[in-house]
Amino acid sequence: MRYLFVFAILFATPVFAQFETRTSFPQSSDVKKTTPGEIDFVNIDCKTDLSSLTGDEVYFPTRAKGGQLGHMEKIKNMVSTKTSEVEDKLDWTEVYQRHTHIVNSRGLSGKEADALLEKMKQNGVVMTPTNVYKPEGEKYQSTHELNIFTPYAAVENKFFKILSCEVIDKTVRSVANCEFIFKLQDADGEQLTWTVPGRGINATGAYLKKYLVELKKRTAGNYYIALKDGDNNVYNAINGRDFRLVPEGRYQCTDIVFMNEDDGQSYPFCKPHFIFKDSTGGQFAISTWKETNARLIARKLMAEPDYVAKKAEEKR
Repeated sequence: MRYLFVFAILFATPVFAQFETRTSFPQSSDVKKTTPGEIDFVNIDCKTDLSSLTGDEVYFPTRAKGGQLGHMEKIKNMVSTKTSEVEDKLDWTEVYQRHTHIVNSRGLSGKEADALLEKMKQNGVVMTPTNVYKPEGEKYQSTHELNIFTPYAAVENKFFKILSCEVIDKTVRSVANCEFIFKLQDADGEQLTWTVPGRGINATGAYLKKYLVELKKRTAGNYYIALKDGDNNVYNAINGRDFRLVPEGRYQCTDIVFMNEDDGQSYPFCKPHFIFKDSTGGQFAISTWKETNARLIARKLMAEPDYVAKKAEEKR
């Protein structure tokens, strides 16, 4: 079994205070108005009206087995309102360089200089203050400078409340582009600013909770009929094999869960999947990415009311 349940998508959503949503783009007729739960994070673009996102939550899914996260492995654009410290471990070159600087600036004698060098060798650590959210640090090999970042593990499988959103116009030489600034709050109440390039939304792997909740309301518990047209095999993420649908067979969607999908695509994050069962208890899972408005899934499963209406129309 390849289930990987990351979280249960709850129907009960807490009511949050409404915060101001600002935009640096002039409001015009081409701004895409949305309602809460209508779009997912990946659907946001430079012309999306962000007001419906206030009070929603961003979810960062568990990484997929063997997934390469790219720039999300070491997030560089999460800044907290809280100041913390990161260990800066000194290599021998830095120890001697700093020792020389201190000795010269303080005018230390031989014994004092030797004692200082020994102490610096033993400690070899300098604490560096930073406002990076949940920071970790590593050395750049070429410059020995400290690279401070937010590791994906610090946000993985966690929700962050959206306090406000802002979109900044980054158009250069008529090439449209933008940048999103999300004010977030974690479960402990710590607030942070997350800056995302407009063309980098897809790479974040993030989801919006209200979208997932609405999608589950429209699908879980409902029945779908397998169409007779074309190939009746669907990829089953539960076992990595094809599941053969019975033409006009009746299948119930029971849940939406996040799973690792071993389909050869090497997507770095776990993805949400519809879980279906047949009359014998057999189960299969289809990625919600193949969903079309919850009425036709993977182009092979049609919502039962729509199927009945379709057959009635054909008989006329």
